This record gives sequence, structure tokens and C-alpha cells, in this order.
Amino acid sequence: MGRKDTLLSVKKIISVFLVLSMLLALTACVRYSVGCTVNSDGTVNLTYLYALSDLTDGNGDTGWAEEKKEFESKGWSTRDYTGDGSSESSSYNGFIASKGGIPIDQVETEVRALGEGFESFTFSFDDGVYTIDWDTESVDKMVSEEGSSLGDLSTYGGYMKFTLELPIKPIDENATSSKGSLLEWDLSKMNEPIHCEFELPMPSDEDEDEEEEAVSKNSKKKNTKGASFNKKLLIVLIVVFAALVVGGAILAVFIHKKKKKDEFTAPITVPAHAPQPIAPQNQVPNEQPSYVPQDPMPSPYSSSGLPDPFTSGASTSYTPGLPDPFSGNKDNGQDQPDP
Repeated sequence: MGRKDTLLSVKKIISVFLVLSMLLALTACVRYSVGCTVNSDGTVNLTYLYALSDLTDGNGDTGWAEEKKEFESKGWSTRDYTGDGSSESSSYNGFIASKGGIPIDQVETEVRALGEGFESFTFSFDDGVYTIDWDTESVDKMVSEEGSSLGDLSTYGGYMKFTLELPIKPIDENATSSKGSLLEWDLSKMNEPIHCEFELPMPSDEDEDEEEEAVSKNSKKKNTKGASFNKKLLIVLIVVFAALVVGGAILAVFIHKKKKKDEFTAPITVPAHAPQPIAPQNQVPNEQPSYVPQDPMPSPYSSSGLPDPFTSGASTSYTPGLPDPFSGNKDNGQDQPDP
């Protein structure tokens, strides 16, 4: 084999490798999701997502204009969708369509009108129980025709799923994963049709749920208020205790000062020479009390030795040779000159 043949062989190998790489890149690059939310008032909200990797969709996000117009013609609202892929160099481009407030008895008609992949979707009602059945085999076939492998969706950041959110827990279901009343089916792993049975909540059930929620909220509020009240009560008790201590200290100082002041105050006594009233004895009503005269004032004559002319019974004799001051008679018949 010459050098030229060797080069041709290498070019063939490289070409085959590039083709295989491109095919691998086109594999499992789809995001497909149908969401259904059942409200307690008997209405339903639907969402639909379809996107392909930029490696798969050669037209980019301009390739979805026709699909969006089709949904919009049926009363759905649409918007563009972009999402990161499995690597920094790849991303997903597509669209999301949504429609809300659909009466529950019209859901089957609304979904089937979407066309391919929804021919087997049923939403029935019997004896108070709603049943959803959906054979997704046609959806899997549609996606496979786009060049996607259902076994390796997660490897490339893709997925295919159906989600159902109910107001209460379902009666029966075969979801691949569930959390309370939120159910999810991974279409790439389903070997049987989707199936779910559920009921709408009765008014009493809603009241019980609301009552339980209200009780829970009230309990939390009471606990919060109780903790807050305990803190406030503790603060009040501390303030009252401090006030009592301070008040007691002030009162003790006041009492001590008053007691000390009383010890140094001189007693008040009555003078010994003060006249004392004489208590009346056998006093007749409306009769003036008797007056006991005090000792008479001493006469100036008593100290001179001369008789007191004003004293009762005093002698009126006089010394001879002197005039009688109290008589108009003249001594020995002779007039005496006036004093």
C-alpha cells in the first residue's frame, strides 16, 4: 500500500469519526414537558414545553414560529424558552405554551386538540372520581424521530415528563416520583400508560384544612406572643423590684434622720413661777369664781417705823409740839402755819 492509499484511509477514518460525533451530538437533545394543575374549584391550568438543543435545531429559535401560531390559534399564550445544556457551548431553544381556567370537563378536548402525541389522552369522571389515562408511546415515537435517544436524556440535560398537581392526595397513581399531591412521570422510563385517580376536595375537607392551617398559625402566634409576654413580664418584675429596693433605702434613711433629730430636741417645761389657776370648789352654776387676794403689798411706813395712817385701827396720836396733819385744830389754842 502506497503513501497515497494510506492518506485516503486516514481521511475516511476521520470522516466516519466526524459523522459519528455529529450523530452523537444529535442524540438525546430534547426537553419535553406537559404540566397539569387541578384547582379545588374544578378548573385546570395546562402548560406545554418543547425545546431542542442548538446542536439539534439548525434553525435556532426562529424555527418555532409555526408551532407557536398553532397554539395561539387555540387560545393558548406562548413565549420563547432558552435553557442551558450539558456544557457551556450548548443551550436549548424552544417555546412554552400555557392556558388556564379550563373547566375540568373540557380538559380532554383541549389536550387532544394539540394533535400528534395526545390522541390517547383521556380525562374521565365517574361517581365523584376523576381518572387520567395517557399512553405516551406515540410521544416517544415522535421524539425518537427527531433523533433523540430516550435512554440518555439526562446525560445531555434533556428530559421528557408529565407533571400533575392536585388539590389533595390522589386515590391511585403510578407516577415515577411523588411528593404529597405533586406527581411526576418520567416518560423515558414508563413501560405502561400514565394512570391517576383523584377526587376534588369537599367543602368540609377544605374547611378542615383551613382550620388546621389557622390553628397552626394561631399556635405559632401564641407561642411568639407568650415568649414576648414572658420577656415583658420579666422586665416589669425587675423594674418593680429595683423600685422597691430604692424606695426602701430612701425610707430607711428618712426614718434614721428623723429619729436622730428627735433625740437632740430639748424638752419643753413649764416655769415654776407661773401662776396656777385655782380650781373652783362647789361652784354654783353661772356663779363667778371667788377671788383669793394675794398678800397685801408692804406699806412704805412699815420700813420707817412710823404708823401707817391708812391702816385700819392705826393710832392718830401725834408727837407733842408737832402739828396734827389730819386735824384742823390748833395745838394749845394757837394757829399753826400751813405746811
